[in-house]
Amino acid sequence: MSGNVRWQPVSQLRTQADIVFCIDATGSMQPCLEGVLSGLDGLVNGLSKAGHVDARYRLIAYRDYHSPDCRIPWNIYDFSSAAEFSQQLRRVKAEGGGDDPESTLDAMFLALNSPWRTQRTHKTVVVLTDDDTHRQLHPQTSTEPVDGIDQIIQKIQTTQHLMLFLVAPRFAAYEAIERSAQEAEHKVIAKWVPYKEEKNRGLRLVDWQPLMRMIGQVVSATSIDLAQRYREI
Repeated sequence: MSGNVRWQPVSQLRTQADIVFCIDATGSMQPCLEGVLSGLDGLVNGLSKAGHVDARYRLIAYRDYHSPDCRIPWNIYDFSSAAEFSQQLRRVKAEGGGDDPESTLDAMFLALNSPWRTQRTHKTVVVLTDDDTHRQLHPQTSTEPVDGIDQIIQKIQTTQHLMLFLVAPRFAAYEAIERSAQEAEHKVIAKWVPYKEEKNRGLRLVDWQPLMRMIGQVVSATSIDLAQRYREI
């Protein structure tokens, strides 16, 4: 590192962050949708904790592509403001499902291939589910003859400035994804929740407001670190 380095004060730094929420929107997940909505202010406030973050939000509310009985479409939106994201969340109704697993990998594939801003942008994917995932991607998502988990791992390992939050039961697929992010030296935070216990269905025991605030604070700190590195002379 050069000895001639100029750092801009954190309070003056303007950073960029693109945040994608992949939310399982099957029937048991209404408390999760409501929790994310209730914690959105905390997320926004957390983003401003360490400096100004120009944040965009994207929602992918998914169900099960793989089940012929699940005809309810996904709710997929483009990047937008926090206010628009809030309105999008309000439009989503948790319905469908009823069988295991869901199409979580398909939602992650779409998220990882989002139209990210290309310059100096911190990228975050937040995955929220109370179920396992199909291991193969649906043909509507990808026609590559490769295991779905391998495709997700490859994309994680080749995406720069990526952070991953997982709130899910501790299934093998999610553990493999967590390890792949760690191996690529990406920041990954996994909150493992119980599975198939009635009191925990729909992630009812998650304390959403502190979780959302923590996500905002971590994204803020990490995006500032990225911006500081770009400003090195």
